[in-house]
This record gives sequence, structure tokens and C-alpha cells, in this order.
Amino acid sequence: MYTFFGFGVLLVVTIAAYGIYWYTNLEDVPFPGIERKQFVKLVDDEMLQNLGEKAVQDIAKDLKTLPPSHSISRKVNEIGSHIIKASNNPILQSAPIKFLILDAPNIVGCATAPDRTIIFWSGMFYAMKRNDNYLAVILAHELAHLAARHHKEQMSSTWSWFRRRVDFQHSQLIEREADHIGIILMAKACYNPVAVVDVWKLLETVIPDQNSMGYENALHTHPPHKERAENAINWMPEANEALKNCLKKPYRLF
Repeated sequence: MYTFFGFGVLLVVTIAAYGIYWYTNLEDVPFPGIERKQFVKLVDDEMLQNLGEKAVQDIAKDLKTLPPSHSISRKVNEIGSHIIKASNNPILQSAPIKFLILDAPNIVGCATAPDRTIIFWSGMFYAMKRNDNYLAVILAHELAHLAARHHKEQMSSTWSWFRRRVDFQHSQLIEREADHIGIILMAKACYNPVAVVDVWKLLETVIPDQNSMGYENALHTHPPHKERAENAINWMPEANEALKNCLKKPYRLF
């Protein structure tokens, strides 16, 4: 009984100590206008690099990579580079960001790996109708994950060890945040933020929400397309201001 009591006390003290450590090490999400705290202390850049490299290898191992000279590669790199250069964001501009284009016409997808690699399946290019503004929506969203340190935050989090539902809800939170940051990033690069609403409507026809298949929204890693379009409308005044500032510049470095 004494042993059990002693273990219980030790467990409570350990949890309390971790809670204090977690709370006292919270940091602001490093993007203007985003008022949220995040915990990123348990993962360093070397860990991100190693995990990212392995993830990219696993994803790309069975697919052909399009060469830099390919028209899709050139377009994705062009738009992505424009957004990075116009962002004036220290995290995005602190080290090279690689765009890996996979030859997969039947896969509509784009993702960010922890090692600063944007993985772009060629099916997304066709789904976006080869439209620069539409492609900017997708790429700005992925770059937003890097700007907000979402990989480091997720890997530092212990919530998923206790409740998978909470982990899903946290994933939705950071996806909304990436949507918000993304619309600002693309507007700062002079891409039309109105395209965001069109993209979510378009993706609903290409990749239907799981809700339509009877799944509960709380178990999604991403918010429903309709909600994302509505959020974009709410953020439009802020995005239009960023676009106006971009268009007023007498010259551009991108």
C-alpha cells in the first residue's frame, strides 16, 4: 500500500513538474496577427531534418520525380519562390526550401515535410487548372506550416499520447492557422486572395470531405472545405490590405 501511495505521489509530482515546464516555455506563434501560444521545446532542427529526410524518402520511393526543367516543376518553384521572397518572414527565409515534384497525375496532394521540403504531386497541378492564383493558395498554405513551426509543435506535443481525439482537434487548429497565414502570404506576393474561396469549392469536387461519407468532423485532421471557404471570407479584409500594399510597390524583387 505504501509503495502504491509513493508511486501515486511520484506520478502526480512528475505530471505537475512537466505542466509547469510546459506552461513556462510557451512561446508566441511567430507570425504577425496570430495570437496563440505554442510549445516547441522538445524538438530541435537536427531532429526535424532527420525525420523529414526519412519521410520524404518513404513518400517518394515508388514515384518518379519530375526534373527541374519540367514545366510543372518550373511553375511550382516560381510561385513558391515568389511567396517566400515577398514574405519577409525570417523563418521562411532562414534556409533553403526545396520543392519536390512527384509524377503522379492521379494524386491530388501537397504536403510539407519537417526538413523544409514541399512535396507536390502533379495531380494537384491539373486539379488547380494550371491557374497561378490557385496554385499559390496551395503552396502558401504549406509554407505557412513552416512559418508557424507546426512540425516542431506537433512533435513536441504529448497530447496524442493520451487522447487521439484531442490530437485530431489540434490538427484542425493548426490547419486553420495555416489557412489564415497562407492567405496573407499569397496576398503579400500579389496573388489574388479571392482564389482561396474558389480553391476550397474546387477541392470539394475533387476530394470530398469525409463528412459526406458519414464520419464525425472531430475525427478529421483538416476542417471541412465549406468551413475553410467561410474562414477565408472572414480573413479577406486583412488579405486585401496585404495585396494592396504589394500592388503599391514601385518595383518587386520577385
